[in-house]
Amino acid sequence: MRALAVGSRVEIPEDASFPAMQRPQYKNISLAHLQSLRWSLYGGAVAPNEAGMWVEAALRFCELNVWRLDRRMRGKWGAAAAPATVATAALLLEGHLVYSDPRLLNTVLKIRKSRLFRSVRRTHATEGIAALAAAVADVSDECVQRYSQP
Repeated sequence: MRALAVGSRVEIPEDASFPAMQRPQYKNISLAHLQSLRWSLYGGAVAPNEAGMWVEAALRFCELNVWRLDRRMRGKWGAAAAPATVATAALLLEGHLVYSDPRLLNTVLKIRKSRLFRSVRRTHATEGIAALAAAVADVSDECVQRYSQP
């Protein structure tokens, strides 16, 4: 994520893919697809328009369910709700860095307040997802500071 924030190029794995649908819906996405979308944002493996539709679908889901996000994420992801919440926040933050859309950053800040996001550091301390949560927090704070400077 930091590589994208500073404009560095990252190699994309060959197997990076995500579902092809007429209208992207967050409810049809898997954790592997979330990661593939993040990889596609890094290297431009797909048309920005195509990846942008999936980012917009995640944004819609989170914005519509912001007041009940914990319950909706648990309903969709089950035991993987906390890692999926962090991965979704990372996708939206990386979308903000690529598309310069402040709505995406605003949604990330709302997701960071959810219980699922905050619980990741305690329950997944040895996994990479805790490091991703920390990176999301750090980079989103840096973005907010950039917006608040005159």
